[in-house]
Amino acid sequence: MLEHCGVILQQIEMIQEDLSLNSGKLSGHITLGLPPTIAKLLSLPIIREFRQHLPDAQLRITEGLSAQLQGRLQQGKIDMALLYNPAYSADVKTQLLYEERLYLMAPKNDCLLNADTPVNAEHLAALPLILPSVPNTFRLLVEQEMARHNLVPNIVMEIDSVETMLQLVAEGMGYSILSKYSIDLMNYKESIQVIPIESPQFVSRLFLRLRPNMRLRARRKKRIRF
Repeated sequence: MLEHCGVILQQIEMIQEDLSLNSGKLSGHITLGLPPTIAKLLSLPIIREFRQHLPDAQLRITEGLSAQLQGRLQQGKIDMALLYNPAYSADVKTQLLYEERLYLMAPKNDCLLNADTPVNAEHLAALPLILPSVPNTFRLLVEQEMARHNLVPNIVMEIDSVETMLQLVAEGMGYSILSKYSIDLMNYKESIQVIPIESPQFVSRLFLRLRPNMRLRARRKKRIRF
């Protein structure tokens, strides 16, 4: 996912309203919104590259759930954001950056499941799930995919913190559905096993979206490399 920092920086360079070109240098202010887990992974690389390639400009990073960030974009409070599975909008520039499968998170010593045996929708419906609250996009994705199989997830806890969800899973209080890199970021490899989900596969998509009606300048010849 780190390679997509270059795409983000190139889009920032092209923003007309907030970055002005003076003496061949771009200056001004840009606000970038990131979901919490993505912020943990990408904030530092983005800031490093921003300072290297745009030293006369200022970057502000704000965190929020994708639904919250989408609202801030619509209101013009932020300039661009990374969003999971955003609703379609014809008046904004949106670019797909990344697709990832979601997996079932189970306690390491779980006696019913193991990482070598995928689970399906029927298995998931029987498990006590710990998921974020609506309108979290992962939660909506799980509900929509299970509804296609005429099933309803058994949600026993609604937790909006990825780290807290993983703590609860590690303690055997339920199961969760998250991206595989979540346990890497939160250092839960030793206490949680990652189990593939088949039929259906839950595929989450990460998009870069600009605020409505934002004007872009022509791409500069200089290419940012990572």
